[in-house]
Amino acid sequence: MHSVKPLRLKREAYRSATTADSHIVVNVWVDSGISHLDGIFSYRCPNELIGKISIGSRLKVPFNSRSCEALVVEIIETNEMTQQFKIIESVLGEIPVANSAVIEFYKLMAEYWASDAYSLIKFGIPSRVASVEKNVEPSILEPDKRAIPNKRSPQNYFMMHTPHKSAYSEIVELAIEKMKNGSTLLLLPD
Repeated sequence: MHSVKPLRLKREAYRSATTADSHIVVNVWVDSGISHLDGIFSYRCPNELIGKISIGSRLKVPFNSRSCEALVVEIIETNEMTQQFKIIESVLGEIPVANSAVIEFYKLMAEYWASDAYSLIKFGIPSRVASVEKNVEPSILEPDKRAIPNKRSPQNYFMMHTPHKSAYSEIVELAIEKMKNGSTLLLLPD
């Protein structure tokens, strides 16, 4: 009798749907969830994302065997071979969440506090900002109209503590009073 061989499935080789013929390399901070992997990683920019990516853009990149969120720190155009770099999967938002000065600030904070920069960015850019970004259409304003619109004129408050009262309780009372009017930023010493 003729023996029947068992069927074998062939593996299909992974081919990226995007092409990255350009020589643009994007350096990013990756949200890997592992604090000691806090370096800068390089990825190739696909042709269809050229012009959509700028410093401070949020991206989705392949990292190890999963997709992770990343933040663009630097964009480099090079003539060297970039085939060893993985390709960026997608852009998560059209509006950059940080500029180069803010990125430098996070870098210095990460060095000072011995933390990874992306975890600081998560605290600095709340998730509500990232979710509201989807509903906002970017527009170019004239230089005199670039200020944040405010219902009232900007107000700075300075506090002189009374000697017979706790400084902490005065600060808390002032913060509660001002929070009733909207968002409040408190800058306190260490």
